[in-house]
Amino acid sequence: MAESLNFNEKFIKEQFEHQRNQLENERVENEILKDKHRKLEDRSRRNNLRIDGLNEDKKETWGQTEEKFILYHDIIIGMKKVKSGATKRREKAAAKEEIANHPKLTHFLKPLVKTRSDSIPTETTINSDCHYLNTRVESDRLICESTSNAITIPPIFLSDDPSEWPDNVSDAQRCDIVKRGFKKIEIDFPYNLERRRFSLNYYNRKMKNGEIFERTWLIYSLNSNKVFCFCCKLFGITSSPFRQGRNTWEGLSKKLKEHETCSAHFKCFKQWMTLRKGIANQATIDEKQQKLLHKERIFWRAVLERILDITLFLSARNLAFRGSDTAIGSKSNENFLGVFELLAKYDTVLNELMQRIQDKETKEHYLSNDTQNELIRFLAREIESKNLSKVKKAK
Repeated sequence: MAESLNFNEKFIKEQFEHQRNQLENERVENEILKDKHRKLEDRSRRNNLRIDGLNEDKKETWGQTEEKFILYHDIIIGMKKVKSGATKRREKAAAKEEIANHPKLTHFLKPLVKTRSDSIPTETTINSDCHYLNTRVESDRLICESTSNAITIPPIFLSDDPSEWPDNVSDAQRCDIVKRGFKKIEIDFPYNLERRRFSLNYYNRKMKNGEIFERTWLIYSLNSNKVFCFCCKLFGITSSPFRQGRNTWEGLSKKLKEHETCSAHFKCFKQWMTLRKGIANQATIDEKQQKLLHKERIFWRAVLERILDITLFLSARNLAFRGSDTAIGSKSNENFLGVFELLAKYDTVLNELMQRIQDKETKEHYLSNDTQNELIRFLAREIESKNLSKVKKAK
């Protein structure tokens, strides 16, 4: 019995060892076949690329051949890398997006929507058009010829839209916004994904006794389709939903009541009323600074009016705006800058702007190619609107 068991155990071990040796031989043969296949594939790929002077080793892989070719292409031959069409399109789209984010000139002009101003007289915002003296625009990008290292100063005047205001508003910006007040938007408000939208009823608060009070602090943003708390946006320091903007219209009435009864809103509202009263009575600490800001605003409005007149003059006569050079003072800058330079000799406003440019006191002048195109488009829309209204009245 013992001999029989020993014999079976010896037989099983022999069979197991035989199977293991067979598997190992097959694995070695597979590795050899894979290596041969890789060499044939590398040789086949290299045969598609033959360059005189580019030596290759029969044992090198395709990746090594590719690295050798790139080195030969960039260093030895010195060929210039050419951007692909997709790369050029991406860069062009990025440049257009960057230009689209610049402040629009429509901030200076009357909006098309019906608005009701706040109790304080409003004034149009002046935005910075950051183009420089002696600059040329090629492929939607500025190429500056000036070598001065000017420090970029944040604009004092902000947009009327609260979604474009920074989180930290300076004192000068806060005083300017409070003095201008804000416009209450009254339009056909858009729906959100849940088929809900803002309503004019939210501008008012109905008390338990039936009295209705206007929410003078509530402001709607056209750009972001959100509502903000005007005073909390300017004076608040907490992360209130109405300071960051709210566009969840479901349950908005309840959220408005909770916000206007909280202590943080009361504090900001009181600061707003105090500052507004001080500006109205000219009793603020920085009264002189406010007068300077008001004077500067009047100056830039006058500049914009003259630039609009130059645009209308050239467009009505179908004259070219730009020449081969876009630098101020150049003989090849064509009609727009040429008329500007001519008027600057006799007009005090444009002469003041020319002096600021020459003395490098300002970098904003609204004379760039992008500004010219924007003015032309805006004027074209206005003329088309006027003509359509005349046709409708004639019917």
